[in-house]
Amino acid sequence: MLGAYFGLGFLCLGCVGIASWIQRLANGRRSRTGPAQTETLPGSGEWLGTYVPFSTKGGPYGETKSLTTTYKLTFDYDGTVTGTGTDADGTFTVNGVYSARSGRVSWGEMGTDNLRVDVTGRFDASRRSISGRYHANTGVSNAIAIRFMEADASLAPTTKPPAVTVMTPTAPPAPTTVNMVQMEPIPVDSGSDTTAPSS
Repeated sequence: MLGAYFGLGFLCLGCVGIASWIQRLANGRRSRTGPAQTETLPGSGEWLGTYVPFSTKGGPYGETKSLTTTYKLTFDYDGTVTGTGTDADGTFTVNGVYSARSGRVSWGEMGTDNLRVDVTGRFDASRRSISGRYHANTGVSNAIAIRFMEADASLAPTTKPPAVTVMTPTAPPAPTTVNMVQMEPIPVDSGSDTTAPSS
């Protein structure tokens, strides 16, 4: 019985350590990602992908098992990402940031039964996908990849795009007596050839 208490105590200390690590990841999310206002957004709508729950050797060739995950995400002009998702562990909410300049994206997931997950990855505009890694407060950490499937008007950005400054070229000022330069004529000597050396 006493061994069970000690074993549980070590398990709980491990959970506390992992939970505080997840919290540190969440606190550093903005500095890691560097969100900034942007005019170019990843697609807001439904995203579908897979994640590896842990290193499970499934078949005879040692392939890794992956599970399906779906997201409904809104990417806002101010560099934030919010939404919801569903995977094998249940439903969860998403709150995070992204940078259109660097392609970095990072969000936290808060799921059922106090499950917390930190996701950090990169957005690939040409493939309309995000790939990276996740770290859960259960100690599980592995790969995740999602792809944009379709836009959803109910998930449209809620912030306004940044103001665009338009520079209108201005014409040079009209010549005046103040900015005109007087040039003296250069005398031309028509009788001498200046291109050939004299002998």
